[in-house]
Amino acid sequence: MLSYKCTAHFEHSQALSLLLWRLQEVRQCIQEQRASMKEVLEDTQLVTLQREGGAILARMRKEEFRFPQSEDYRYHIIIKFTFVVLLV
Repeated sequence: MLSYKCTAHFEHSQALSLLLWRLQEVRQCIQEQRASMKEVLEDTQLVTLQREGGAILARMRKEEFRFPQSEDYRYHIIIKFTFVVLLV
């Protein structure tokens, strides 16, 4: 009976150690992800691209209502948008 209790205690201790190790591993991953996200959100080029892209999309939506059926219009908008993205 005593050896069973010792074995059970040892197995419980091992499981607890593994759980704590995994918890630390998860915490480390979360910290790394937060650091990566902060770096992305603070990148000035990405922030500029996001703002410009949002402005272009808003303008495209606004203009789309004026010429919704024109294939030429859609083609020129796609070319214009591609050119702006390539410049950035």
